[in-house]
Amino acid sequence: MDKPVKILQIVGSMHPGGIENFVMNLYEHIDREQFPFDFVVHKQQAGDYTERIEELGGKSYLLSRLTRNPIRNLRGIYRLVKENHYDIVIRHTPNALIAPQLLAARLAGAHTICHAHSETDRQKVLHILGKGLLKIAAERRIACSVNAGRWMFGKQHYEIVHNAVDISLFQYSREKEESIRKEFQLGERHIYGHVGNFVWSKNKVLKWNQVKHGEEYRYTVGRSTDAMMGLVAEGLFGKDVAINGHAPQTFADYQEGDIAYKDLNGDKIIDGRDVKELGNSFPRTTLGIDLNVSYKGWGLYLQGYSELGVHTWATNAYYWNNGEGKYSKLALDRYHPANNPTGSYPRLTTTAGENNFRNSSFWLKNTSFFRMKNVELSYTFNQFSPSSVVKKMKVFARGANLFVLSSVKDLDPELLNAGVTNYPVTRTFTGGVSFVF
Repeated sequence: MDKPVKILQIVGSMHPGGIENFVMNLYEHIDREQFPFDFVVHKQQAGDYTERIEELGGKSYLLSRLTRNPIRNLRGIYRLVKENHYDIVIRHTPNALIAPQLLAARLAGAHTICHAHSETDRQKVLHILGKGLLKIAAERRIACSVNAGRWMFGKQHYEIVHNAVDISLFQYSREKEESIRKEFQLGERHIYGHVGNFVWSKNKVLKWNQVKHGEEYRYTVGRSTDAMMGLVAEGLFGKDVAINGHAPQTFADYQEGDIAYKDLNGDKIIDGRDVKELGNSFPRTTLGIDLNVSYKGWGLYLQGYSELGVHTWATNAYYWNNGEGKYSKLALDRYHPANNPTGSYPRLTTTAGENNFRNSSFWLKNTSFFRMKNVELSYTFNQFSPSSVVKKMKVFARGANLFVLSSVKDLDPELLNAGVTNYPVTRTFTGGVSFVF
């Protein structure tokens, strides 16, 4: 191949991210004389790859967004392709909205490729509208996964190109180790490495178009956007609360063994106006640890993370047992005035149980947790002669998802549906030997 193949990459921006890193990995390692890259972006900002692209010999063209000014955008792409004689135009995208851009490039004389990088997107309606045109606009179709290909191309033929990283950045190097030990005067002493993170998050709604009904505990303004609103459960009728004399509840028929709710506004009736903030669905604090310890060939690696100050509605099939579906073991402790008067679970019913099965403090779970994600114990042999083919050998044992600390005991606090309606979270153990040559 004597003539260089000029390629124009169209990306939303070249700020470091999933798509952008993928394209730059290709650009860094490809034969840039034979396959020169240029880029069309719709946004440039500090910290993006623009400077690096120029260092590698490429150009970046800034065009207005397709959704903001479609005529200017499509005209710009057409002119760039026509004037610079690009052979191939590749559009990296999460949706099919970009089909007109590829059509403009194709009309200008370039071969076109659509590269799908996502299996869903917010702009579903525009995506559906663009898929028809994409069949004509894209000559070749590439996807990062099967799901991404199905989302973008449906039943059309496409090829899978997995996202990749430059593994040389992460490979062990004895020369680098010796250089670092010499630089910091470590000698043969053991090393402790630790990376930790701490994130505290909080927000508040400052303005909202809400009705001033006087019940301030129901207002949105002043609360966080993830506030969980629900009824306040007082217990079970017959066990904790006398049914006679209690304010009527309007949600459905109820009797002893059903959940009793608190009358928050004092109007002598329980209805949708008796809900208040009970918790928050997004963790207030996120913690992580990444600890690496080595001593005379021994190595210990620990990785764990924690989410604190977070709540979840326990409303899946494990917690809500009603009708004629499958029941969990919680049903064994259902209340019955004669057979189980101390039961903590609402009475069983073949109906929908609409009085009981609604968001309330009865079903609110504190799902804060700490998870020991990965543990590895290893021993490294590196006393090999310089002429040896093997430079280093490591024997290791690993464990993943070893344990979770949480007040939720029966289910995974991070994924309450795991093992109920989805695949369970598994605990795995592996062992092996790795060699460095």
